[in-house]
Amino acid sequence: MKFKRNDYHIDVASLYNKCKNFLYYHIIFIMKDGSTFDGIVTSVEANRIIVLVGKDIIKTEYKNIPNEQRQYDEDNHRFQRYRRFEPKDVPLTDLTGLYLLPYISPQYAYYPYHPAYHLDYA
Repeated sequence: MKFKRNDYHIDVASLYNKCKNFLYYHIIFIMKDGSTFDGIVTSVEANRIIVLVGKDIIKTEYKNIPNEQRQYDEDNHRFQRYRRFEPKDVPLTDLTGLYLLPYISPQYAYYPYHPAYHLDYA
């Protein structure tokens, strides 16, 4: 019986350098067990990193309105979403990868108007 050799290894030095480059950036972490989470790297040490991990908090608000009116008014049931960040220690040996969180940048705004708008087609 021949065993398969696992060539998957973690290069801790490259992860350390990547964490140093991504200091104070919002990034996605991939752990050994396959789980992912997003956070902000605040400090990097030789064997661990400290990450601010995002936590979603949803708060509901109800106005003091009788039940007969509540079912017809859409503004009575409001959800507010908050995002709080909590510090977490992550050992470098538990990481398999980290990537920058993709943000969509807005399209360039032409000032004061689009260049084609000055053409007069009349």
